[in-house]
Amino acid sequence: MSTEQMRQQFEDWWRSEMNVEMFGLHRCNFPMQPADFIQPYACPETQRGWLAWQASRATVVVELPQGGYWAGYDNEHLMESRDVRDAIEAAGLKVKP
Repeated sequence: MSTEQMRQQFEDWWRSEMNVEMFGLHRCNFPMQPADFIQPYACPETQRGWLAWQASRATVVVELPQGGYWAGYDNEHLMESRDVRDAIEAAGLKVKP
């Protein structure tokens, strides 16, 4: 997922869950500053929310199952889709049907 897609998800959630009138959702544009120092949001609370949102996604790690023979393949890179789905759901994530 790209950063822009992740940001759109964050902004959709922020609008639905937070008081946008109070905390704002205005993006800042400071093209003269180095990229490391640009804060995408004018409101400090929104900026902290965005940083927390990114951190929450950066910590998600899914350990995939070992491949095997089940489908008649002798290849460690081939896995059963049900096993992969189970591993993702075991990490607490949803899998789109």
